[in-house]
Amino acid sequence: MTTVINIGQCFQQRRGLTGQQALLMLVIVLMSACSTTPQKPLPPTQLAENINIRNWSIQGKIGLKDGKEAHSAYLNWLQCEDDYDIRVTGPFGQGAAHLFGNDKLASLKTADSRMSYAQNAERLLSRQLGWSFPVTELLYWLRGIPSPLISYDIQNQLTSFQQSDWQLSFPRLKTVDNYQLPTKIVASKEPLKITLIVRQWQLQPDCSKL
Repeated sequence: MTTVINIGQCFQQRRGLTGQQALLMLVIVLMSACSTTPQKPLPPTQLAENINIRNWSIQGKIGLKDGKEAHSAYLNWLQCEDDYDIRVTGPFGQGAAHLFGNDKLASLKTADSRMSYAQNAERLLSRQLGWSFPVTELLYWLRGIPSPLISYDIQNQLTSFQQSDWQLSFPRLKTVDNYQLPTKIVASKEPLKITLIVRQWQLQPDCSKL
């Protein structure tokens, strides 16, 4: 039986997320079971060319804050076109979640070896957490650009924009293979704040692992 977490109630209680539930939340909000084909051009920002990056991998750490509660996890993400393999583990190796799939099927394996499936990220997120998160946009946000699929408000040509009521900022950037890529990403929408620290970017990953 799948546990459904009502995130709205968790926000109100300030104690609604256990460590295991927070780890599950972190991995699901990272999902990107969507097509990466843009439907309209991005504005001429310094990061707009990152739309051309289709294969990549990152290693880092993700943190989630909700008022008085804070949780973190380590992240390894491999993306090859529409296929992805995402592994998240808690501090000191506690807890684990393995997320993999493509734009046709999303699969999630938790530390207790339970498997969950859905046709897309939004359905799996709703089923597991009872909550909505802009997972479709996240695939673009990780590269420092707004999703071209919906409207957005560019506030700074290099470091910030607003989309789907989320405020995005990229306070740290790094040059990787002639691309400017974020090494710190902050997504905020009250009362939730998600911070991703990227320790390593790789733009020529081993896609045979998928």
